[in-house]
Amino acid sequence: DYTGDLYGADLSVIYHFNDNMVMRALGGVLYQNTDIGDVFYENRMYENPDVMQAYLKTDVGYRYDLDDSFYLDTYFGLNVNRYSVVDGVDFGFNVYSAVMLGYEFDMMGITYNYRLGADINTDSDIGLYASVGFVSDMDMVGGNAKISAIRMFDVVTYKLSLNARVLF
Repeated sequence: DYTGDLYGADLSVIYHFNDNMVMRALGGVLYQNTDIGDVFYENRMYENPDVMQAYLKTDVGYRYDLDDSFYLDTYFGLNVNRYSVVDGVDFGFNVYSAVMLGYEFDMMGITYNYRLGADINTDSDIGLYASVGFVSDMDMVGGNAKISAIRMFDVVTYKLSLNARVLF
């Protein structure tokens, strides 16, 4: 088995056209410390090389209000990636679509949100996730926790994300 630790940061911007239409953009960097053994590149051997990734994701979406608290979001967008391993650089892009079922309610000035989602892209990657979050209606500050399972190249990885949110 191969393992690795991932560390990253990103910034996302979401613009609501009206109550149901949304445009999103997300950009970030990701650093991976690998435990994959020896890698041969240009007649040299590297032990457990580090990986650096930069990415940009943009999409448009539509929210279907199922009732007062439940909703269904659909998205269609583009991913662009830049990978750097040792001295090699690779670029990639794909088109993706996503669907998310959510439950949102307000209690005592705090909006709570629970979500289940799935996405697929033209590289045949499949992702499933669940998240829980909150936002203070007065301060417009909150956060969320998200757990994901992602299948890439017939390998399944798991990811836990903790995020802070600021709305304005």
